[in-house]
This record gives sequence, structure tokens and C-alpha cells, in this order.
Amino acid sequence: QLCQKGIKVTVVCPGPIKTSNDHETSTSGQKGSAEKRVSSERCAQLTIIAASHGLKEVWISYQPVLAVMYLVQYMPAIGYWLMDKIGGKRVEAAAQKGNTYSLSLLFGKKKVQ
Repeated sequence: QLCQKGIKVTVVCPGPIKTSNDHETSTSGQKGSAEKRVSSERCAQLTIIAASHGLKEVWISYQPVLAVMYLVQYMPAIGYWLMDKIGGKRVEAAAQKGNTYSLSLLFGKKKVQ
């Protein structure tokens, strides 16, 4: 409605973002996180750049999250299959405060029951 008045919109789709609430130590006590998260400062910087260049849509994320986002957008059947395959493993990893964005969730070892 407002495009006729010169107002433009940029849709920003951020992936995992590192915030001040994130802990710098992992559950094993090692410093640093195995998860690749975009810093909030970098996300803000990229958002401003995208808006100032008049981009209509921007996705801000590291791999493998970005690849999954693209799959769901452009090849939904494959993207949703992949999400179903790793979904339960992500929930388990989150409960153990592990890396919920690791490729090992897809290619990792199967549990022996």
C-alpha cells in the first residue's frame, strides 16, 4: 500500500544469531561454541546494507542452516524431508545443550538400542 509513497520493504530472514544471552562455554566446559552463529552486530550491519541497496529479501546465516532454508524455499519436498530426518535429533541435541546445527545430525551415527 505504501510503495506508491516511496516506502520500500526489505524482508530479513536471519538464521541463528549470537546474542549477549549466549553462553561462551559449551556443556563440556570448553571455551567457544561449535555452533556458527552470526553476531548480532553483523546481522544488523547486513540488514542495513540490504535495506540501503533496496533488496527485497535477505537471508543471513552460516551453513548448513542457509542451505536448508534454500531447500525449503525452492525444493520444499526435499527440504521438508531433510527437516523431518534431523528434527528429532535436533530436539535431543537442544535438550543436551549441544550443537543443533551440526551436519553430524544428518550424517551422524545411529543409536544402538
